[in-house]
Amino acid sequence: MKPAIHGLISDYHPASSLSQTMDSLHPDTEKLVLIPADDETDDAKAHPPVVVSRPQSVPWSVKIAWATDIAASVAWLHSRDTPWGDLKTDNIVLCTDGHCRLIDYYPGGRTLPWCPPKADVQRPQRWHETAEGDVFALGLVLWAVAMEVGDFTREREYVTPVLIWGEGIPLWFQRLAASCVEQGCQSASVCSVCLRKTDG
Repeated sequence: MKPAIHGLISDYHPASSLSQTMDSLHPDTEKLVLIPADDETDDAKAHPPVVVSRPQSVPWSVKIAWATDIAASVAWLHSRDTPWGDLKTDNIVLCTDGHCRLIDYYPGGRTLPWCPPKADVQRPQRWHETAEGDVFALGLVLWAVAMEVGDFTREREYVTPVLIWGEGIPLWFQRLAASCVEQGCQSASVCSVCLRKTDG
């Protein structure tokens, strides 16, 4: 029988969520908009993906530690055949020990704009409730951590977006996040191992 996760009571975390922390670091920064990877419209051509100039306040070593925690947590759930369901920066809290934790476990649905491609279409095994759907959201979370993004929008919600990167973010990390979003990386455990090799 598949083990069931019913709930978890967590201690209060004064540092708040990852989303709120990032937004507080950049209160006056314009919200980033991700365009679809397959969009051939004139509007998309008018806004090609670029490397943006965006202030960075969090040391890279801290970002890697956060990203490692997040990927390891998702990988742990998947090793027990359990999808997270609603992975997003609002559901990640920063703790006083310097690590972060996932909250609001909900395998029944996701939140825009974190939904994977075609999640609006009924598919076998309900795509948004699968491990693959978690991996897509994990890629967006890794991007948000690196770019210090709390909130963002997608021009078209249910298609693969193009990730916009800032200066100085390592190419290997960009490729890792993009592979999750583009479904090239099918496993959170693979992502976790890659991050652990660079952590510390």
